[in-house]
Amino acid sequence: MRNFVAAGDDIAWVAFAPGAGSHFSVVASNGQFFNRNIPDECHQKMGKLSKGGAKIVCVAFPPGGGNSWSIVNDKGAFFNRNIPDECHQKMGELSANGAKIVCVAFPPGGGNSWSIVNDHGAFFNRNIPDECHQMMGQLSKGAKIHCVAFPPSGGNSWSVVNNQGAYFNRNIDDEAHMYFEFFTEVYGPVRVVAFDPNGGGGWSVTAAVTKHEVVCDSTQCAAIADVYDNIANRLNGNVVGYACTVGKASIGAYSHGYARTNANAPARLFLPSTKIPMASVSKVVTTLTAIPVLAKNHVSLDSGIGGHLPPDWNLDPYVASITSASSCSIAAASRIMAISLRTMTR
Repeated sequence: MRNFVAAGDDIAWVAFAPGAGSHFSVVASNGQFFNRNIPDECHQKMGKLSKGGAKIVCVAFPPGGGNSWSIVNDKGAFFNRNIPDECHQKMGELSANGAKIVCVAFPPGGGNSWSIVNDHGAFFNRNIPDECHQMMGQLSKGAKIHCVAFPPSGGNSWSVVNNQGAYFNRNIDDEAHMYFEFFTEVYGPVRVVAFDPNGGGGWSVTAAVTKHEVVCDSTQCAAIADVYDNIANRLNGNVVGYACTVGKASIGAYSHGYARTNANAPARLFLPSTKIPMASVSKVVTTLTAIPVLAKNHVSLDSGIGGHLPPDWNLDPYVASITSASSCSIAAASRIMAISLRTMTR
């Protein structure tokens, strides 16, 4: 995937095949593809369906493994091997009148369970979670479903994405959901999501790059995406875990690493929602708040804080003589300064 992107080719599709080890298919927007340990016939058929300027748009593997797969190209042609008969027939129906299949997905339970979507906005589901089916209907209003995917955990777990960048996830990996939000806010709409069926918790989330939020001052401008990259380059591998948000991406916070490692099992990822004690960070917040408030009230940083505390307090002379500047910097003063600020701003 990195090689394709480095060559200027966006990722058009990703699929993972069942089986121990590395089994996957990656398709680039220019029509090139790369397969690892998928059935030979599937690989060969992808080559045939890519001739004449056609491009593969979807590859899907049922959970049973073996020589079972489905391939679709952008000209409306498709080929299926050992998938449920009804699914094959319905793909033919949804390809009528010039329509083209854009997504085929199989839930992990196997059997006659599948989802098909065409480029006219129509879809048909068989034995998938009811809520997923209903959400596909909601996300199809004024839009078209682009991708449906099912994690290997089964049950009511799924992800639906439409062609306008809207999505809905139910019971998918927390980190994967974080990347949905992060990509949507910082880079552009999510296009493809895929889950590795082999029980390792693997997944892939791919987004289009359409947003370029930039902030400027009088001397220079900085791209928000670059700021995130710089933070990651500085922190990744040097800290256990962290989360950050930059610019307008308030719901698209980025996180990396662990909030708890196996040294204090169970391990837990560091997510934007991870709660941590403020600890001494509160002193910085208090100081940054105190300085403009003091200036607004014409209070010198060298003045004592005693005159700004409640008059019924019996202050030790040493406490009363602590300067505003000192109270912003010493470790024990955060609570005193916070009380002073509340008094001054009433």
